[in-house]
Amino acid sequence: MGMKEELLALLKDQDDFVSGQDIADRFQMTRSAVWKHIAALREMGYEIQSVPAKGYRLQHGPCTMYAHEIAPYLRTQWLGRNYLYETEVTSTNTLLKVQAEKGAPHGMVIAAGNQTAGKGRLGRKWSSAPYSGIWYSLLLRPEFPPQMAGVITLTAAVSVVQALEKFQVPAKIKWPNDILLNGKKLCGILSEMRGDMDHIQWIVVGIGVNLTATAETMPEEIRSVATSLTMSGYGEISQNQLAAEILNCMEDNYCLLCEEGFIQLREQWMEHGAFLGEQITVSTTRGQKEGIFRGIDGDGCLLMETAAGGMERIAAGDVTKARHKL
Repeated sequence: MGMKEELLALLKDQDDFVSGQDIADRFQMTRSAVWKHIAALREMGYEIQSVPAKGYRLQHGPCTMYAHEIAPYLRTQWLGRNYLYETEVTSTNTLLKVQAEKGAPHGMVIAAGNQTAGKGRLGRKWSSAPYSGIWYSLLLRPEFPPQMAGVITLTAAVSVVQALEKFQVPAKIKWPNDILLNGKKLCGILSEMRGDMDHIQWIVVGIGVNLTATAETMPEEIRSVATSLTMSGYGEISQNQLAAEILNCMEDNYCLLCEEGFIQLREQWMEHGAFLGEQITVSTTRGQKEGIFRGIDGDGCLLMETAAGGMERIAAGDVTKARHKL
């Protein structure tokens, strides 16, 4: 933990003012150095009140996810124990892929307060207002065969809805990688992999959850299809508790996947799947297909009942509810 983080932790622990001299004595620095660290925290978005003869008091701060802030809620053995938080990055996935190539360990997590070039599926942009959500990526180095890589995103989706469920948030999973709340997108998941036919070198799983965004801060083009916990009436949920709980669930589910395959996790996915039994449209590289959504198979592929009564298996595509009945 750096000096700014230690000073921030001290201010967060205090309800009243902390004198500049007490801070200087505690961290063995000059009063001038204390002022410089306070100024740096203010530049990061923290509102710190200063009163002569009283000292400093933290009034309000941005949504941050420093290691010391999520650590009290983390129950994992290895996921998130190697943890890096950056105030701003282009993309947590991009940064973690670089670290993966350099040999970063299994379970490393990179989180950020702001992404300037967040990524979604199929090269799409992920829009995220600064300090308004959970933006992090997880590094996995699985020993299972590449054929199982496709269910990692589904495993992450199950983990997110299980974590939300613990805060009484009734989210649903939209195949393959979105989490919906009240029919609107709350969370997106993007998995990227390096490997060959016989071996997976690494998988990076990016997770983005909208927490405090409002209609005013969301880009106009997504306001009708996206939501946040605040917009949905769950604004009291702690960012760091939820971020830690997602990691807790993900480690448990990843271990289950490695030990028993996708069987139990598929059952969990089916319990939380959106549009089950409903008519859907699936957009694929070969055009659009319509049918009744019957769930997913053991490989994570979508199962759709066609108008002719057959069952079609789809490995990749985008799902929406059909606008008309078949």
